[in-house]
Amino acid sequence: MTIQEYSFKVSSRTFREVQYFTTFFRHRFQGAFVATIFAFALALFILNTAVGVAMSNVMQMCYIVCLVSLPLLMFSCEQRTRRYKDSGLDNRMRHVALSEDWVKLRLAGSPESEKLGWKQVSSAYELCDRFLLYRGSDNVIFLPKNVMGREGELGLREVLIRKLGRGFHSRLGTIR
Repeated sequence: MTIQEYSFKVSSRTFREVQYFTTFFRHRFQGAFVATIFAFALALFILNTAVGVAMSNVMQMCYIVCLVSLPLLMFSCEQRTRRYKDSGLDNRMRHVALSEDWVKLRLAGSPESEKLGWKQVSSAYELCDRFLLYRGSDNVIFLPKNVMGREGELGLREVLIRKLGRGFHSRLGTIR
């Protein structure tokens, strides 16, 4: 793979989608698990309050924590999106250069750039319209496919498979 360079903006809407993917869908069945726990906690709450089923304080605390967790996670995603939009980062161009050995990142207007070896990328996800490269639990590098072209997309996929092995996950056709 030769050095490929891409420039793009990340809108606040796209940033929000990436936040929700990271929080709820990064791992297979994670979203289904969270929804199931929330539904189960809601059922316990209804049984306890409306039907009058007696439950211990421990059971009540468990379902209350589960009921509160989902809205808090969603609020966290929305708060990060709001901070991103307020910072003005959604209007700045990002420049990403990719090679066989590294990823180089630069934000327009900033003289500094960051160069990462592929060993510093913990995992990567290919979605139908983007690649997400994770450096940690929620530190993500976004690469839209619409700026890459078919050849760039295939080249990056090959490099990710070769360099990350099991750390590369293709979610084509499942989640945006």
